[in-house]
Amino acid sequence: STRMAIRLNQVYSHIADIILYNSSISKRQHEDFGFARKGTVIPNGFDLQEFKPDLSARERFRHELNIHPDAFVIGHLARYHPMKDHANFLNAAAAFNLKYGKAQFLLAGSGVTEQNLELSAHRRKLGLSEYLKFIGERSDVAEMLNALDIFSISSAWGEAFPNVLGEALACAIPCITTDIGESASIIGDLDCVVLPGDSEALAAAWSRIYKKSPDERGIMGAAGRLRVANNYSLDKIADQFARLYDAMKAN
Repeated sequence: STRMAIRLNQVYSHIADIILYNSSISKRQHEDFGFARKGTVIPNGFDLQEFKPDLSARERFRHELNIHPDAFVIGHLARYHPMKDHANFLNAAAAFNLKYGKAQFLLAGSGVTEQNLELSAHRRKLGLSEYLKFIGERSDVAEMLNALDIFSISSAWGEAFPNVLGEALACAIPCITTDIGESASIIGDLDCVVLPGDSEALAAAWSRIYKKSPDERGIMGAAGRLRVANNYSLDKIADQFARLYDAMKAN
């Protein structure tokens, strides 16, 4: 049904006045597929009042999951799907704890549960049972993000504009991502971007943040939040929509 909808949209795209995308990669992919070249890009926006640094949320979430207040926690939030490449994240977790230090790893998302036999078997094989938790789908995303020291995306393909990356940055959490979709553009720091599927590079990127002092990580998190505020706040994105509509009315 999704393929049918895309093909119908492709046919009718030629009668549209304008086609709006949330990422340049989506625009390019759709136009390569045959959509009319009438596209413009306005990225997604983030609510900086909902997604913000919150020490009390950090403490509550860690207490709920029995995570030590001083533990170094690296998190991942994505539904269970091959494109999200959970195996890459788990492999990187094992490499990190072998080479760089000891961290706790927190994975959330639909299908990412203790009952997922494939994930549980992979965790056991890597010797991560003591260090890695699967907590399933959560509605308290901002609280979970605040409980982390690093948020990471490990996707192999398929990302356009991963909202959770902007949400983590808005919470002033340092982020590491694979180079998929607009991820590198959202972060704006190539030292925090690695190639898809390279678990060793992912672990090494985590280690660069792990080795920073708490103050240095705080500065890094504040810079990420400022980047979201300057480029992806709801007010700024709403203004882009307003200017687009004004331009269309003028024509």
